[in-house]
Amino acid sequence: PGQRPDGPASALALATRRSVDGVPQAVAVPGDLRVVDREHTARALVVFAVDTSSSMGRDGRLAVAQGAVRHLLGDAYRRRARVSLVAFHHDQADVVLRPTSSTEIASSRLGEMASGGTTPIAAGLDVCRDLVGAAARSGDRSIVVVLTDGRATSGGPDPLAAAMTAATQLAKVADDVVIVDTESGYPRLGLAGSLAGAARARLVPLGDLDARDPGRDLVAHLPGVSDVRS
Repeated sequence: PGQRPDGPASALALATRRSVDGVPQAVAVPGDLRVVDREHTARALVVFAVDTSSSMGRDGRLAVAQGAVRHLLGDAYRRRARVSLVAFHHDQADVVLRPTSSTEIASSRLGEMASGGTTPIAAGLDVCRDLVGAAARSGDRSIVVVLTDGRATSGGPDPLAAAMTAATQLAKVADDVVIVDTESGYPRLGLAGSLAGAARARLVPLGDLDARDPGRDLVAHLPGVSDVRS
C-alpha cells in the first residue's frame, strides 16, 4: 500500500546494473523494479574524500583507493543513494563530483584525479562537512568515507591539529564516518587511527580488505547505505 512503480528510477537501476556488470545489452529483470514509497523519502548521500597527495600516489595506493570507490559507487546507485567526491592535495580540497546519481559522470571524474603535493586533510574534511550539512537540511542521511594515511602536511602552522579539529567538527554533522587507513610500510605512525577517534569514525585498514576486490569488502563497513530502500 502507498507504493507505485517508479519508472525513471527503474530505468536508472537497469542502466546502472548494465554499467557495473559490463553488459550493455542486459535485459530488465524484476530486481530492477523500483517503487515510490510515500512513507520513506529520505535518501543517503555518500561522500568520498580521497587523499590524492604524494603519499597516496606512491606504490599504486591511489589506484587501489580509486578501485574501491568505483565499486562503492556502483553499490550506492543500486540503493538509490547520491554520491559526491572530494579530492584533497597540495593546499586545497576540490569537489570533483557534486552530489549526483549519474554513474557515468562519477566514473569519468574518478579517472581525472591526479596525485601529488602536500596533504591538507583539514581542508578535505571541511568540504565534506559543508556537503553533508546541505544534505541534512534536505532530510538526507550522510555517510563520509575518507581514504587517507592521516599524514597531514599542510593547513596552517599545525596541520595535524587542524585535521583533528576538522574531524571533530565533521562528526557533529555526518551521520556516519568511515576512515580507510591507507598507510603502508614502516614506520607506521597510526595517524589515520587518531583521525578516526576524533571523527568518531569506523577505522578500516586498507590492508585488511580482500586484495582481490577491496571495494566489495568495504561495502560491509558502510552503515546506513544498505538501509536505503530500493
